[in-house]
Amino acid sequence: MKNPINQETFLQILDDLYKKSIEWDKHFDSAEVLARWYTSKTRDKHDAAKRLIRSEITKTSSSGFVASLGGLITIPLTVPADMYVTFLVQIRMILAIAYIGGKDLYDPDMKTVVLSILLGTEVQDIFIKVGMKPTAKKITFSFVKKVPAKVLLAVNKKIWIRLFSIFGSKWLISVGLAVPLVGWLVGGGINYYFTRRIARNSIEVFIDETVEESSKM
Repeated sequence: MKNPINQETFLQILDDLYKKSIEWDKHFDSAEVLARWYTSKTRDKHDAAKRLIRSEITKTSSSGFVASLGGLITIPLTVPADMYVTFLVQIRMILAIAYIGGKDLYDPDMKTVVLSILLGTEVQDIFIKVGMKPTAKKITFSFVKKVPAKVLLAVNKKIWIRLFSIFGSKWLISVGLAVPLVGWLVGGGINYYFTRRIARNSIEVFIDETVEESSKM
């Protein structure tokens, strides 16, 4: 059985996953390529995002997809393939929805928003503790753009640490390794729940907010 990864390794892995989600790979389409495929099928942003989400949720809940992709991309030896591929699909999905919503994937603040969506509602407390109280229930893109750069660095670090405390634990690292069948039954359900939550939040942040801003112009 693999040993639990440490915090530094976990942060490096998430950073690598983020880069993989943006950069094209012959075995794994970038977020932009994925988004363009769905927007070519419909002009409605919500419809395109929902079609994309249905497909991505299926992937994170399927051991077959994880096993096949895990054999094609380079995965660090310190982390299980199921965890790595699930995070990769989720981060790419967030970025693809951002692209559908008209956002610049190379915006320097994009990573903070993606991390915030991964973490969920807990991120609000992190912003509050650094003196930046969100004006909405979700951490929006426009809100992050108003946060000073130095503060964002502190926020990012706190989000990394919190994500590690949740997903970098020994229990999650061990799921699917000691008892593969049970691990996948449990892991698949967890992946479905988290991916669906992440997808819903991504639409609210990148598409609903964009529509609201456009209606005010």
